[in-house]
Amino acid sequence: MEAADYTLGLMVREVPRPFTMPLSQIEPAPEFVQDSSTRDKYLEGIAKLPEGGIIIVLDMRKLLTPSEVMRLPGKVASS
Repeated sequence: MEAADYTLGLMVREVPRPFTMPLSQIEPAPEFVQDSSTRDKYLEGIAKLPEGGIIIVLDMRKLLTPSEVMRLPGKVASS
């Protein structure tokens, strides 16, 4: 993930099937998400797969606060 002032990599346990999806196919998070503060804070939207099913798209820039990013091991301060 790249943001304005840092680049962050995430480690995941498994990627069952990597693919690319155009941003135009990501829809706003629906109202059925119970906790609207979570929806508004972390969710970018929902992507519907052609064969059925959905993918929840997180807004990676909002998962960590700036102070959490600064505490990451190996973080180099920007100049």
